[in-house]
Amino acid sequence: MTPRLSHILLLLISLLPICLQAEGVPQRAVYFTAHADRTSLYEGQTTVVRYDIHLSPGVTVSGQGIALSHKPDTRGFVIREFPINSIKAQSENGAGSGLRGQVKKLLVVPQQAGKLTLPGVTYDCSILLRSVAGADPLAAFFDVKRAEVQRNTPALHFDVRPLPTPRPANFTGGVGHFSVRLQRPDSALRVGQTALLRLVVSGTGNLTMLSAPQWPASADVRFSAPHVADSTRLSESGETGQIFFDYPFTPLRAGTIEVPALTFSYFNPVSGRYEQLRTEAFQLSGVEEAAAQADADTSQADTKTPALVVSAMIKTIVVALMLVAGAFYFLMRKKKSRAQRPDSKRAAKDAKQLMATALKTDEPATAVRTALEKYAVLLLGSDVLPPRDALASALVAAGVKESQAERIVGLLQRADAASYAPMSSVDAEELQEEAQALLQQLS
Repeated sequence: MTPRLSHILLLLISLLPICLQAEGVPQRAVYFTAHADRTSLYEGQTTVVRYDIHLSPGVTVSGQGIALSHKPDTRGFVIREFPINSIKAQSENGAGSGLRGQVKKLLVVPQQAGKLTLPGVTYDCSILLRSVAGADPLAAFFDVKRAEVQRNTPALHFDVRPLPTPRPANFTGGVGHFSVRLQRPDSALRVGQTALLRLVVSGTGNLTMLSAPQWPASADVRFSAPHVADSTRLSESGETGQIFFDYPFTPLRAGTIEVPALTFSYFNPVSGRYEQLRTEAFQLSGVEEAAAQADADTSQADTKTPALVVSAMIKTIVVALMLVAGAFYFLMRKKKSRAQRPDSKRAAKDAKQLMATALKTDEPATAVRTALEKYAVLLLGSDVLPPRDALASALVAAGVKESQAERIVGLLQRADAASYAPMSSVDAEELQEEAQALLQQLS
């Protein structure tokens, strides 16, 4: 048989599906490793965990790729996943060696002290094994076998130290490095009028796990529970960005009111100490509503002359006309404001574009929350959204169908929950698809 004919026969044979049993694949042909940036850390301190796949020479991942077989028990940890769009393989130790690639990257935050174990992850792998030995390169190229194997990553063990005691009274769970600033309203408010006081916490650490600081009690001002929002991203050092606490507050009396300072404590794992930040106290004026004065003393009603009665009637008519004109002006302003506000279709279109952009860099849950909050902000014409339990009513008042408004709030609540208990890839994809379908209906 000529060499040319032998090559043709080898090519035809190689096209037949040859599948190895998993037991026939050497363990070192494909395996996983796990690495944590730090394994000795404080409770609430962040660390980054990486999972890598290793392929020996001649082994590649087939079209079916790598799939998570089951999600491990991660009790005792809060876990957030970095987005990885594709596995970027690189040589282990230069030419001729195997390949390695990162398949998963997690931000891990232990929630309790002690010896904690993050269990290994199980992957189903579809691989191709190509012969790298032999004198005939062409025959070796077509000597390919397919195999389905299951591999486990190693478990990771952590020594988690408790935070020092006693903890400050105003400690809200922050571990990292933070700063605070206050955004306050105008210096004059009507008594009983509610405004928003925003506390912005910036920095790096376990930002989204902070509890809301409590304002000191005051007889002059009433504070309500805050609405919480964040603008964060995952980094090597933890969650980086800002978290916003919007406190509704109401002056309770007229005159000069002292709004007390707010203290915020966090634990710095580098120095091993609690650090305290403090906003400045400030003053505002509580303005009492002007009381309407009577036109005349009722005790003198019987002594009024006809001229005074006519004068009083004219005044009444003028006041009534002014009230009608004011009401008409208010209605026209409201109508004009609604006309200038983007309609639901345009807001949904902008939100769809924002989601498409966010999905390139963010997790699906983050992209869904960003897009739906943008839709609500555009539709309601306010940068500060009401709490989740009041958002549906506000959207319905703005013209959204009740069923659609409830779906928006439900999706936002599921996206919020993913910040504290990350979703599986299946749940995240389902959340993304539902949000995209809803925005399509709204547009």
